[in-house]
Amino acid sequence: MFGGHKHTVNGGWTFFEQSHQVIELMIVTKGHQLTEIKDSRVIDLGPGDAILIAPGTLHTNRNADDYKKMTYMCLHFDFEDVELRSKIIGLLANKLIPAHSDLAHISGKILNDIVNLCKDKARRNDFEVQVDIEIILLQYLKQLSILVQKIKGYNLPFTDKEAKVGRDISVTIEDWVNNDDVNSAFTFSDICSSLHISSGYGHRVFKPEMSI
Repeated sequence: MFGGHKHTVNGGWTFFEQSHQVIELMIVTKGHQLTEIKDSRVIDLGPGDAILIAPGTLHTNRNADDYKKMTYMCLHFDFEDVELRSKIIGLLANKLIPAHSDLAHISGKILNDIVNLCKDKARRNDFEVQVDIEIILLQYLKQLSILVQKIKGYNLPFTDKEAKVGRDISVTIEDWVNNDDVNSAFTFSDICSSLHISSGYGHRVFKPEMSI
């Protein structure tokens, strides 16, 4: 499951607060974007910088400049591996991915490859094109899996209780994403409330220093 786009926006552009059921990858190619994560911080994305936004994260995006245009690329995607999704959310999501990093380079390449595949509007929905995009996405997930294992703290010990809560959060996110009866605008706080834990504890379990 995936969908994406590339846009150039005018100075002063802003997009309303939103959250998604799936992971969102964004990368800025020109200008600066300010991404504000609710109850957290504002992240300044410059040319080549990227961000992976976790499912259920309320956020707003806006052009940092009131006059100059900005260009960004975006991809929304989902996949079935709960363990890898948990590690992406816990170790990579909702923070700046600097332009000089391997992850930013890999993320920029996947988005450029997909944009190039979709240039021909008459063929972008063809089966062959969709398969090519899925292959690119699978290769990206493989690279993410390799990168996650290299992160300092990947193998740090954690309590059984924290591991269980982490798995419960991941499974609940997956269930809600795939359940048409659940409001698609659910947030991370909603997930935590359903598990009878505070959002603060939920975020702590998913903190970047911990693998779950």
